[in-house]
Amino acid sequence: FFRERFGRSASVLYIIVAAAGMIVFLAGVLLVTTRTVQGVMGKAATADSEMWFFGILFVSTAVFIVYSYWG
Repeated sequence: FFRERFGRSASVLYIIVAAAGMIVFLAGVLLVTTRTVQGVMGKAATADSEMWFFGILFVSTAVFIVYSYWG
């Protein structure tokens, strides 16, 4: 419907804008989740807080990808 009403280029632009918006939103959710988990674990103010941050971010991203594919 959208392509017939607005044309092919508008459809492609709409898909790109929608995908970029979803990616930015997902990145924000993952970062907030990571910081929250890091704070709850008490690892936010330690010397190895960056290692914990990227570890939690990696695990939460992997869980999201696995769940979105097989869930």
